Amino acid sequence: MKRLLKKISVLFFGLLIVPIVSEALTIPRTTLGTVAYAADAFTFFCPTGTTRAQFRVTDDINPTNTAVSIVASLSKDGSPTLTAIDNDNTTAPSALVTNADGAGTYYVMVRKFASTSTAASVMEDYKLELFCLNSLNQVIGPSTYTTVHNQ
Repeated sequence: MKRLLKKISVLFFGLLIVPIVSEALTIPRTTLGTVAYAADAFTFFCPTGTTRAQFRVTDDINPTNTAVSIVASLSKDGSPTLTAIDNDNTTAPSALVTNADGAGTYYVMVRKFASTSTAASVMEDYKLELFCLNSLNQVIGPSTYTTVHNQ
């Protein structure tokens, strides 16, 4: 019985060290401003146990502005290189983009890409989803994000 209690307590404390959450952290409906070069930037932290970070963007709020796409880029070093793109043509989000750099601070930049200057001058809404996954493909974070730049 003592051995069983020891195993249960180790398992219980193990779950407290690396919590499992069931879904992504969503940055809710956010708007890029009317200037053509409008951009937002965020940071989020993936905890110990993270083997990869994933993200995707959804641009489905303003279906009349199909000339604008939302471009989201992710990195761990402050120079985002992995990119997800979504436009108003569907209500589905972009494909998931993966960075396998493990635990630590990640940077995401979101900007507009417009086919015309008129389209670029319209405010554009988007939603961003962030995931920190462990080796078992379980979402373990992030729990918060920080807005670094909002335009």
